[in-house]
Amino acid sequence: RANYFGFLCQFTTSRSKAFLFDNILIEGKSFVDTEPPQILSLKVLDNRRLQVTMSEPVQELSANQFMVGILGSPIELLQTAFNTWEMTLSVQFQNGTTYTLKAIGIKDLAGNTSSVSYDFVFWETGSAQEHDLIISEIMADPSPAIQLPDKEYLEIHNRSAKAVNLLGWTIADASKQVALPDFLMVPGSYLILCPQATADQQADSLNLLGLVSWPTLNNSEELITLADSSGRIIHFVNYQDTWYRSNLKKLGGWSLEMIDVNYPCTGAPNWTASIATTGGTPGILNSVATDNPDHSPPVIISTFALNNRKLQITFDQALRPTSNAQEKITIEPPIQ
Repeated sequence: RANYFGFLCQFTTSRSKAFLFDNILIEGKSFVDTEPPQILSLKVLDNRRLQVTMSEPVQELSANQFMVGILGSPIELLQTAFNTWEMTLSVQFQNGTTYTLKAIGIKDLAGNTSSVSYDFVFWETGSAQEHDLIISEIMADPSPAIQLPDKEYLEIHNRSAKAVNLLGWTIADASKQVALPDFLMVPGSYLILCPQATADQQADSLNLLGLVSWPTLNNSEELITLADSSGRIIHFVNYQDTWYRSNLKKLGGWSLEMIDVNYPCTGAPNWTASIATTGGTPGILNSVATDNPDHSPPVIISTFALNNRKLQITFDQALRPTSNAQEKITIEPPIQ
């Protein structure tokens, strides 16, 4: 649908006058715009500002054509792009509250008028602490597929009470670190990370980020780390195929799921193969979810002398970083 037509000519300098157009006939019914404008998208910029994009060019707008519930009309309205406006409210949004933006008497260039509304939720964003966001499901070996797409994915879960923006965060394995784009994870939500080339094969209902670069997941074992924009590791999982607890499921088609998200660093005892008939539960509560508290203290499983002053110690589960580690470790007999 268009109000005009034209020709696009690509040429070199020497051929710039070598085009001839003659006997041109355009047939058909002229396009008549009868559809009123709609709100195409809404983005919350901060606790007082919204960015609204309309579905088509519209006639001049005024602030009193918009209203956000009991907060009223914006005190400022600025056009910042072709079909995009930013508005500023006089009152701050409240965290976790659902609002409705109403647009009244919006006219497109053809004179079609609409009064539309758009619901949104305001979330205050904050810096994530350790284990606020966790890797909660891993599809490392999707073949042979059960019912899900034959593609790898990772599931991220926000187990905190605050919204976290993933801009500048990274997901990484031993060979590749991948930056995450601007995406707001609200409290309690799930997000699927997968290769961009396979994103359209996932369910439309999922929160999903398709990544151009992807840290290919090893089938047998892999260390996956999730780090914030400052490079601080928020969560990591060093999975192994023994975690499936099933010789059949570790052959492929089944995801590894965390059992209890309240104990995200206990390792193997808190992971097992999915029991979902589809082979996994991307973007929703894990099929194996249940209480699985960690009552077992960490145990040393191996030591190795790196040189005459350095000792490598391996525990059976992840440890919390501590500033007084030297006070907690002793060697007998004492080293002089």
